[in-house]
Amino acid sequence: MNPDNHRQGLVSVVIPIYNGEKYISETIRSVMDQTYADLEVLCIIDGTKDQSLNLIKKLGDERFKIFEHENRGATYTRNRGLSLAAGEYIIFLDQDDVIKPEFIQAAIQEMIRTASTGVAVNGHVIDSKGQIIRRMYRVNKPKLTLGSLLKGNQMYTPSQVLLKRKSVSETGGFDIQADQADDWDMWIHQARSGKLVFLDRDLLRYRLHDANQHWDHDKMLRSELHIVERKLLGERNPQAIKSYSYLRYSERTADWSALAKALKLNALLIFQPRFYWTALHIAWTRRKSNAKQNGGTGLSQK
Repeated sequence: MNPDNHRQGLVSVVIPIYNGEKYISETIRSVMDQTYADLEVLCIIDGTKDQSLNLIKKLGDERFKIFEHENRGATYTRNRGLSLAAGEYIIFLDQDDVIKPEFIQAAIQEMIRTASTGVAVNGHVIDSKGQIIRRMYRVNKPKLTLGSLLKGNQMYTPSQVLLKRKSVSETGGFDIQADQADDWDMWIHQARSGKLVFLDRDLLRYRLHDANQHWDHDKMLRSELHIVERKLLGERNPQAIKSYSYLRYSERTADWSALAKALKLNALLIFQPRFYWTALHIAWTRRKSNAKQNGGTGLSQK
């Protein structure tokens, strides 16, 4: 995209699509229902062979542009959307999430009010049928400073963040090598070179379902370590940053050795309540697993 073709006020909505036929119509309708009308929607088919393409065409909105390529993954597809985007603003909307009608207008107003380069919103987690599970952020709201983000990704999804397109382009887009942690890498870049703020309004429905709940925890750890070891060595105390990756991994996998690795990297964890909460979580998870294996008694069989 030639920079001269970028249009002030326009919002580019980039939707990477892979096997998205179950939810894509609802997602796209949520974009069509926005109170902010100056939009372009880039629907990028990432090698899928389901009915997503036909469903998008049936909706018949001239603001929607469809692109196709062979399967390259979500990170590559987001970057292609970035290269095609003509907007002053951009949002990378996942194919199964839903934005409320005021999302874009409210986020732009907040961005202007705070002179920020990115606005993250609150919302609710929903299930496959659209039923609300819980509030995304209740008591502990995200702190989107660089120092806080270096301790871990506080976002649920790229869908909740409206960004200045120029600020994303200047960071080089999403890092394909960062894989499952590519969004964390992006938020770190944005906090370092710009300003991220949190808008505590219910503007998003983040969907959990069978296809997106089964994360590869080992792959996530490798992705996070790639960021720390390749990009954050210049930060103060990179070993401490790495320790939080192992701490998260130990919680997700109930792995005592990972918790010990985290403590070895950062002895100051012993002064943090989160360390003890994680230890209790591991102990409880392993006890439940042992109980299930031993017939529900929690005691070893003789």
